[in-house]
Amino acid sequence: RIGQPDDVAAAVAFLASDEARHVTGVDWLIDGGQTLQSWANAPAGDTFPKVR
Repeated sequence: RIGQPDDVAAAVAFLASDEARHVTGVDWLIDGGQTLQSWANAPAGDTFPKVR
């Protein structure tokens, strides 16, 4: 499904809470798995020529 503002708000609320007190130095991609899906549909590794 397409992400909603509440999805991002939930992550922000978590990061602002005491539960996230040990979370440091990370990037969170909040896209509902869309990035992962695009990698699953990527062409095979030998499709592109190797460039040196």
